[in-house]
Amino acid sequence: MITEMADGRQRRAALRDSYNVVDYIESLAGNEAAVGLDTAISEERSEASRRARASGQVAATGLLSLAQY
Repeated sequence: MITEMADGRQRRAALRDSYNVVDYIESLAGNEAAVGLDTAISEERSEASRRARASGQVAATGLLSLAQY
């Protein structure tokens, strides 16, 4: 299931054209809640992903709220 953070809570992600999903995290122990999290809900992260794909270069964003807490 793909999830997203909204109002500080994790919920099932809304339907959209694309997602940027956490599918690997190290270490998994204690971080299970992050697997399946869509980080593209943030416009800043979505734009950074678009820039990176288009340019082939790294694009950074601000801090990401953790799903584990």
